[in-house]
Amino acid sequence: MKSILRILLLLLPTLSLLGQQKEYPLPEHPAKNVILLISDGTSLPTVSLARWYQRALDPQAQHLSLDPYLSGSVITYCSNAPIGDSAPTTSCYMTGVPSIDGFIATYPYSEPHNDLVPLDSSWAYRPVVTLLEAAKQTQGKRIGVVCTCEFPHATPADCTAHSSSRKLYKSIVPQMVDNGVDLLLGGGTSLMTSELKERLNRQGIALYLDDIAAMRAHRGGGMWALFGEMDMPYDLDRRSLGDTLRYPSLAEMTETAIRNLENPNGFVLMVEGSKVDWAAHANDPVAMATEFLAFDKAVAVALDYAQRDGNTIVLVTADHGNSGMSIGRVDRGYARLTLDELIKPLTRFRYSSVELGRKTSQTALSLLADSLYIWSGIRPSDEELAEINAVEDYACSTLSAEQRKAKYAELGWSQKYRLKDYYVDWMKRHLLIGFTTHGHTGEEVFLASYTPQQLPPIRGCVTNIDLHNYMRTQLGLEQTMLELSDEYYAPHDALFPQAPCEITGDKPEEKRITIHYKGHKIELRAYQRRAWVDGEERELPTPVVYVSETDKFYLSRSLMRQL
Repeated sequence: MKSILRILLLLLPTLSLLGQQKEYPLPEHPAKNVILLISDGTSLPTVSLARWYQRALDPQAQHLSLDPYLSGSVITYCSNAPIGDSAPTTSCYMTGVPSIDGFIATYPYSEPHNDLVPLDSSWAYRPVVTLLEAAKQTQGKRIGVVCTCEFPHATPADCTAHSSSRKLYKSIVPQMVDNGVDLLLGGGTSLMTSELKERLNRQGIALYLDDIAAMRAHRGGGMWALFGEMDMPYDLDRRSLGDTLRYPSLAEMTETAIRNLENPNGFVLMVEGSKVDWAAHANDPVAMATEFLAFDKAVAVALDYAQRDGNTIVLVTADHGNSGMSIGRVDRGYARLTLDELIKPLTRFRYSSVELGRKTSQTALSLLADSLYIWSGIRPSDEELAEINAVEDYACSTLSAEQRKAKYAELGWSQKYRLKDYYVDWMKRHLLIGFTTHGHTGEEVFLASYTPQQLPPIRGCVTNIDLHNYMRTQLGLEQTMLELSDEYYAPHDALFPQAPCEITGDKPEEKRITIHYKGHKIELRAYQRRAWVDGEERELPTPVVYVSETDKFYLSRSLMRQL
């Protein structure tokens, strides 16, 4: 009777979400591989801008690599809000459960008057198994993550970590390191401590830091290759600065990932074009267009592999919209603007607003007009040069601190105004692209898909829940992520009922628990894939996750079977 009750309680959160899902039956012959490509923070106008930008450079290049595979749109949202954030929306792609702003693969708490999906309050803050974890643990597939931001950023973290705050890198990084991620390519060399390096080494995973040659030469076995202290540069800047021998492109990282993940059991790979979102937050249309084109090249790599392989699903989408960008402005006679007037000026920029700021900072004022013309195709006016001369981080300024302060007051600038911000505003003056916000927006996002002939396609307007459910079923995963969560992330008080325990440590990453259970002394450390039973080290399939809101540790039931 207790077993039946436990099963019913476990199924409650699953059943409550069934009404939100489309049905995708388990196929007789599931896909061997799934590649999910996410262009972070990409509204449909960004896709259009990239397409026009490409055409302005080459009149024959009128389509993107993903164009023949566009199949619908995705409604992405949080559990309690229509406008998504990367953490809860990609979390839904991974777990099938929309979550709260900032949550990383973690079940949301309920806000009864705002919930957009039915929720089970008893599950609040619990870690939820991700699609990559499920494929690794139940099917023996290899798993990989590729990004251009620092690797514990929201979208990559959603694949193999769990947290109620996307900002808690000290909790997220060790989970990703210990969670059996066979391949990870992205930014974040500064985040790898000697202890974390040793943990990767113990798993037999090679770690390369700012070593593109080693990444290119690697064959077989696990590999992490990280570039840049945190995020990698915009693709436009990477190419213009000649950094192609230091930083790989997203397309090259995707090709490298596929080559090293391929194996008889198959793989699941998430590729993120991370910094389209960053450019959209900044309202930098040049970086938005060029970052998406770099992403589209990665899409071409994935599609080429899938077509050759014959048993790989490729899904291409975004996690949410961003910036309310419009191609054309009503104040500039938009309907009669030619391609040369509307789009061509963007293609003359050699750098993003960020890199324009860096280069300007070290350029003498007397040289700046000619330099900016070379860098952007726009010659600044005397008034604009006077403005740049006053910006706080312009290292070559001829003004005193008091003169700068007076200029700030005259122009109504914030004290945090920087050169990169100036160049975003400068672009808005000179380019015919409009923006409504620096934040996320709530429209549905594009969906492109490639499906092997023997599997059903995904079509139409779907939700982020549907997209997860499609990937899960087409991989042949019968159990939902919530069902698997009770196996791999069960609360410690459910595993060891009424057992005396002591929790120590001030910060989440320092938390430890000692449990006395049936004559055994069990020690667990937060965010590690190990347990100590009577002083003997035991390996677990997934990391132990500590959740401060519940003051509980969540771990695999396999430990019980070892006692």
